[in-house]
Amino acid sequence: GDASRLDSPPSNAVSSRLALSDCTLSITMSGIQAEIAEVFNLFKDISEPQGSLTLRDVRNAIRALGSEMTNEDVREMVTNLGKDPDSDTIDEQEFTKAMTELLERRDGTEMHAKAFQLIDEGATGSITVQDLKRMALTMGEIIDDATLQEMLMSADLDSDGMLNMEEFCRVMAKSTMK
Repeated sequence: GDASRLDSPPSNAVSSRLALSDCTLSITMSGIQAEIAEVFNLFKDISEPQGSLTLRDVRNAIRALGSEMTNEDVREMVTNLGKDPDSDTIDEQEFTKAMTELLERRDGTEMHAKAFQLIDEGATGSITVQDLKRMALTMGEIIDDATLQEMLMSADLDSDGMLNMEEFCRVMAKSTMK
């Protein structure tokens, strides 16, 4: 397949409309922020020095937020904050920034998987032009077959005429980053 086709989908509006179908499944930013603040506050009081988190506290806080990261990934995340994972601690602002990015990635992937399942009506593991047409009509959009075919082909990396989960998630991630 040709990955460059993903750089310019035929219509970001169409991709965005499809993303709307699962908006109710996503956590709002304020919900994410509140969850992060609650976990930070839980761990900051037991950490030394109080008010910030050590590398070990960060890893435990990530678990409390429902995610798993290897020690190496946590060290890399702390390093990306400009901190020394062996001696520095993380304050609430730094923790919030890192955790927001982590949770948005996690929730985005889950949201895309749920959207894929909604669109793949026959649970075949692939999305066809017919699936896209049905979803568009469900959302009140009338999109001609040629446009739907063009949209599918722009994301169809293995050129099988359908979108598998990986191809779908890749195009959805690109459309939500804009």
